[in-house]
Amino acid sequence: DFEPIVAGYADEYTALVRQVRAELNRIAPGYQLTFDTMGSIGNQPIVNATAPGGADAVFIMGYDYRTDGSSYAGSIDPLAGPKYDLTDTVKAYTAKISPSKVILGVPYYGRAWSTSSDRLNASTLSGAKYGYPSAPTYGQALDLVNAHGRRYDSVEQSPWTAYRKQTCTSQYGCVTAWRELYYDDATSLRLRYDLVNRTALRGAGIWALGYEGTHTELRNALADKFLSDKTAPLVGVATLAQTQRDEGFRVSWSSWDDSPIANYDVQVSTDGGLWTPWLTKTTLLSSIFPGHDGHTYAFRVRAVDVHGNASAFRSLNVSALGVPADIAVGGFATVIADGLRMRAGPTTSDAIMTTLSAGAALQIVGGPVSGEGYTWWQVSGPVKQWTPVDLMQVGGWIAAEGNGATNAAPRRPVYATRVDAGITGLLLANGGDRSLSPNGDGRQDTLRIAWTNQLAFDSLSLRVFRTDGSFVGSQSLGGTGTGGHVYNWDGRLGGSAVPFGAYVIQLRGMRGSTAYTAPSASPVSSAQIARYGVLVGAASATAVIKALRPATPTRATTLKWIFTFGGTARVLSAADIARTGTATGCTIAAPVASGTSWIVTLSGCSAGTVGVGVKARTVVDAVQNSGPASTVMAATVLIDRSAPTVTTPRLTLRTGVVLASTSTRAALIGQVAWTGSDPGGAGIAGYDVQLSRDGLAFAAFVSATGASAGVSLAPGHTYRFRVRARDRAGNVGAWVTGPTIRPYLPQETLSALTWKGTWARGASDYYSGLADRFATAAGASVTYAFTGRAIAWVTTLAPSRGVAKVYVDGVLVQTIDCGSAITRFRYVAFAKAWASSGFHTIRIVVAGTAGRPRVDVDALEVLR
Repeated sequence: DFEPIVAGYADEYTALVRQVRAELNRIAPGYQLTFDTMGSIGNQPIVNATAPGGADAVFIMGYDYRTDGSSYAGSIDPLAGPKYDLTDTVKAYTAKISPSKVILGVPYYGRAWSTSSDRLNASTLSGAKYGYPSAPTYGQALDLVNAHGRRYDSVEQSPWTAYRKQTCTSQYGCVTAWRELYYDDATSLRLRYDLVNRTALRGAGIWALGYEGTHTELRNALADKFLSDKTAPLVGVATLAQTQRDEGFRVSWSSWDDSPIANYDVQVSTDGGLWTPWLTKTTLLSSIFPGHDGHTYAFRVRAVDVHGNASAFRSLNVSALGVPADIAVGGFATVIADGLRMRAGPTTSDAIMTTLSAGAALQIVGGPVSGEGYTWWQVSGPVKQWTPVDLMQVGGWIAAEGNGATNAAPRRPVYATRVDAGITGLLLANGGDRSLSPNGDGRQDTLRIAWTNQLAFDSLSLRVFRTDGSFVGSQSLGGTGTGGHVYNWDGRLGGSAVPFGAYVIQLRGMRGSTAYTAPSASPVSSAQIARYGVLVGAASATAVIKALRPATPTRATTLKWIFTFGGTARVLSAADIARTGTATGCTIAAPVASGTSWIVTLSGCSAGTVGVGVKARTVVDAVQNSGPASTVMAATVLIDRSAPTVTTPRLTLRTGVVLASTSTRAALIGQVAWTGSDPGGAGIAGYDVQLSRDGLAFAAFVSATGASAGVSLAPGHTYRFRVRARDRAGNVGAWVTGPTIRPYLPQETLSALTWKGTWARGASDYYSGLADRFATAAGASVTYAFTGRAIAWVTTLAPSRGVAKVYVDGVLVQTIDCGSAITRFRYVAFAKAWASSGFHTIRIVVAGTAGRPRVDVDALEVLR
């Protein structure tokens, strides 16, 4: 960071900055280079020195606008005022370079002078006799303020204090004089940080950290403005014309905040009465207010940002909303003479701050002062909103009148206006149904329009708009004289019928070049459509054209139906919704609109069936037609919150399969099966199956839609399955766990096998264990007694194989023909399973089939 340059060395200084930039870049990328500048640009080469290859930014030393030698006391960093201030500084710099290259420095110190009095901006007394000026830090200044009280300069936006101080010297003795101290605190610094944010500067700087001592409020102000938004929006109603020539007139408002605005609340006071809500939580920035002739209205607004920071309603004076007789401090004035100059002081030799246009509104903050034949008033303006939002000149002076001229006149408060309308009392259809069906059937063939002219007009016309604001056309009317008038409109403009649709009616009277309208100059708004909208066409009620139900079945506690209407439904409440079904405890929320559709939400329903519908004649469109003609019900929804159930999973051995290998530990091919049911009626959607192998934790095995799954069971391991069900409503049942299963693959060599008859041994590379036993004589048998829950017989199928009979627990259960055109080794020809483990026997008996008597016993499969 560099100190300010010396005048006359701009080129040399720029070269130095660029040389330092180049050297920093050579050392490492990312260094930030800035240089200090004074509040007044002067001849400082800020453009060249911040060009590419130069400094990243300038640091404006936004202080010492008043120094020890100032002739009168005041802020050392005035935010606004008649003299050169921080706002002027920022404007000057950002006119030359991007705001992103500007850092505004603010002081953490103040300045105290000995002064001639304790009045604001008192003249200073210099020298040893009264005490020299000093520059106390914030911490030191705060001690003085706490002792003597805080005052505030509303023009320059700075706090200050005044106190008596005795100065003793050998030359003058002890002299007591007033002492005035001007400084910045958290309140005034926040306003200066707002200037940084509003003008999108690079940031703020401080001279100097540490001057705050142990006080934390200055750091908190920084955090509020730059770390997180804790500041309420600044918001104001746009300056209103002193009078309105239409009963309906536009009121606008604007705001500024560090964050987006969430909504606005606008209040109105009529003829000085209590403030009452007009618009609540609106996102609009303007709307047409429906006023009445002869009344005065004042407006105020507050805003809430997206972080919940809310501005307060400003306390405004509504006891004096008329035009005062004279200009006075605290009031307002209107510029009459175009080009009126606002000056830094009450003389024509003072610097011009700005030039004002005729009609501009001003706030009177001081005066009057007489000089040079004029009456001077201190003002701020032009006032574009109240509370002011846009930056404006503060504390300047105008010559309001004198030397035979009147340059400014008093006006009513900028937040107030009076209605002096040319057309009043516009009423359609006598206040009834504003539908027009010009089909000649004698019903609603014309629309009655009534109004009163307060003035005689040169011409009067009926103007028709669509509800999107587009202009359709107009036609001339009679009734230009004063007094009440009636016109029956048949839905035609210039002899042609307007297409069916929704429209808004406006009357416009011309008096010279001045137009007077009713209900307003901008007649299309939601409030005006509700009063002056007309539906042209068949006067049918709003109809439901689609009714969509939620997904069914469901277990949801909140259900939403969508009803779509033929037009935009304007009114629908919970009481307008019909309900059917067996579910109880349902609560219907207020329906929510989305274009032409409304969302109806039910919550708290018990299990059962439920359906909703829109009751007859409960929906109102933009022009008050109601519908549907009869109650419209949507399809019923099933609510199921009961968990589905499953039986204990059961393992069985599969037949018709082949062992995967000849190993005596080849995996057995089986099936795990269960049954499921859903008491709530939604129906089973699927099952989750998990497996615990060798006693380890359960892990996902398969998700199934059916009630079984194939398994592979390797001897030497244990298996345990668990199953749960999911229904189509999303309910999930509890896990049901089966027993621990141990698979075995006994070979033909097992000693527990009892052989009868002649059985020969066979060997093959395709047999389980590479060997088997076979017999050809009828009646030869093998018996196996075992304890288990499933048994299976592994054999060979071939053209030469014959028939065997299988007995379980002494009962013939199946006759197996092992003959096959294709040879299949290690074939599982028979299986039997039980619900639980127990003692059983299996006996395989050779039938002795002619021509192919051979039957093989390769292995057995057992589940225990």
